[in-house]
Amino acid sequence: MNTLGKITFKHRKLVLIIWSLLFILSGIFALKLPSVLGGSGFEYDGSYKEVEKIMDEDFDIPASSLILLFEKSNDAAEHDFMAYIENTITHVKEVKDVEIQYSSPQIKDNRAFAILSFTNKDHMPENISNVRDRLEDEGSFSVGLTGRAVIEEDMNKAAQEDLVRAELIGIPIALIVLLQLFEV
Repeated sequence: MNTLGKITFKHRKLVLIIWSLLFILSGIFALKLPSVLGGSGFEYDGSYKEVEKIMDEDFDIPASSLILLFEKSNDAAEHDFMAYIENTITHVKEVKDVEIQYSSPQIKDNRAFAILSFTNKDHMPENISNVRDRLEDEGSFSVGLTGRAVIEEDMNKAAQEDLVRAELIGIPIALIVLLQLFEV
């Protein structure tokens, strides 16, 4: 062990360069990791999976569907709410590859929803972004976008941002520790 220490000390600059290159390469590969990994890590067996299968097979609502959730305040008129929903759905229909599952939204109390699906499921992050760009709140009315693909996209985006933050902190600290260890 003493010999390894002497060799490492003798070639400390080379060791530092090798470790620095390894950290840089690790960072590059880590940035590509979210696009390589699939799914959100929250895949369940059991009733959730069964319901998803039934929705897809019996009701023709695929797992990649998105849900538009509309809400209105208590003082807003019902006909204005319907006009807002129809206007929003018209804007969303302009998105490439989008299909509205229900021609009329399902309404209960101060909420309504419409289900969207896409003919091209390979570009879900782009599809989600395009739909979000067309959603606007108006006074007493608001609309939100949810669904499995939206949640997965948000989780992947948050994980990628956290990874960048962790690398911005971790790599400089590791380099400082290495510099202190080798007294460079």
